[in-house]
Amino acid sequence: MIRLLTIELLKIRNYRTFWVIFSLYAVALTLLMWILYGFTNQMEGKVGFTAFTIYSFPDVWYNTTYFALFLRFLIGFLMIILVSNEFSYKTIRQGIIDGLSKEEWILSKILLALFLSTVAAGIVFLIAGTFGLVSSKSSDYEYFFKYISYIPTYLLEVFVYLMFAFMVTMFLKRSGLSMIIVLFYSFFEWYWVIKFKSEGIEKGVGKYLQEEDHWALNKFPFNTPLDLTNPPFKKYGVILNFDADITLVQCLPALGYSLLFGAIAYFWLKSRDI
Repeated sequence: MIRLLTIELLKIRNYRTFWVIFSLYAVALTLLMWILYGFTNQMEGKVGFTAFTIYSFPDVWYNTTYFALFLRFLIGFLMIILVSNEFSYKTIRQGIIDGLSKEEWILSKILLALFLSTVAAGIVFLIAGTFGLVSSKSSDYEYFFKYISYIPTYLLEVFVYLMFAFMVTMFLKRSGLSMIIVLFYSFFEWYWVIKFKSEGIEKGVGKYLQEEDHWALNKFPFNTPLDLTNPPFKKYGVILNFDADITLVQCLPALGYSLLFGAIAYFWLKSRDI
């Protein structure tokens, strides 16, 4: 596994697109958090939270990972580009000719997705940690590790996204079309989850959906275990109640989808003559 990961790292070490996308990702997330800071300052006194509340420990972990979810498409694009390059430049064929099995090639891309997810989560950790250290009172530092589980949870969320992008690119082999499909499905899923929750509220079952965490809302690939329809402002009394705990059971669907997408990509490659 180390050999396969080393091969992938050598491919991206001097790849400019890799550095550009991750730099853009870090800058965009930082700007997004600063925009939120300005917004909360303007709304202070009108709602039940302040900028210091949002950026202090332990809340900063959840708040940062929530907004980082809206930028994971950048990492998905990078995954699509890297996989499609394998087909465009025939490096997948050359690798198999040189002795790399199809199983090893698939595993190398899974390891690549895991590496990219880890880098993304690391950037979120640094940004959230920096905001938290600057904004928290000294008495808040004891809560540094509370809710820090949102960082590995975000890693898992990005990993699922990358595995889906990997699977789609395996089918289409073209980066542009794959990006469109991944983005389209992202918006499609988000729209239907929002619609489902809104219809539930209109029918008088909104409280049930909120408190019991209706199974259908958090079983879509890109909405588990973190919920894009569950904004962090709920915790501050703006929208009902809010539960910030993440359980292992909530992570199981994401792990299942990751295995499913990887298996589909494997069997598709296995049935093709490269």
